[in-house]
Amino acid sequence: MKKQSLEISFLLTCFAVSMFILLSSFSYSSKEESRNSIMEDLLSQSQYAFAVTLQPSANNSLISYWVVAVNNGNVIHKLPVTETNFILQMQGKQYSKANLYGEDMFKKIEMDSCFYKYSDKKAECHPLSLYKLNDLWTLRYNRNPTCPVGCTPFDGMRVDGLAANKTYPSDAQMEILKDYQIQHYTDFIYGDNMFQIFSDINNEMWKSEYENAK
Repeated sequence: MKKQSLEISFLLTCFAVSMFILLSSFSYSSKEESRNSIMEDLLSQSQYAFAVTLQPSANNSLISYWVVAVNNGNVIHKLPVTETNFILQMQGKQYSKANLYGEDMFKKIEMDSCFYKYSDKKAECHPLSLYKLNDLWTLRYNRNPTCPVGCTPFDGMRVDGLAANKTYPSDAQMEILKDYQIQHYTDFIYGDNMFQIFSDINNEMWKSEYENAK
């Protein structure tokens, strides 16, 4: 009788544990579905934009490229893209949620084609004639991290950066970057602020002011 009672107690315990796991799983699933639904609603109300960050990417670039969803001034979703795809999507040559009508956004903001056509062997662009898209790293570093002191730079490689410090801008330089809604040098730079900094980095007065803001 005692043995039978223990078996029943064991079975009841197993049943209780199973029910707890099942209910916990259901509760987690319901919460996850609710979160996903909220995110879908937010994304449907968001505006997509191209963005860059002054952080190295997984593709060995000193800049990271993104398509971001912005809602009420906050980035709520981010999708990394390669430098090549970023340029193609900005040109309207590849589909992007940030460029639904396939406009050439570089032409729209009147960018010198050498700013982004540096990989085009047919383009007649001197590698160092202006600061290119992939030269934005200069805003964060005072020397190209891929070419430390003593290295031999390859032809057309930009070595010197504009930042006051080795790996980050000075406080005075951060004050300048705040004009582009950059509170920290790893923040997303997107929308009109991104287009403006594309232009300003080749403005000699702006560049001199930034470089001398120690």
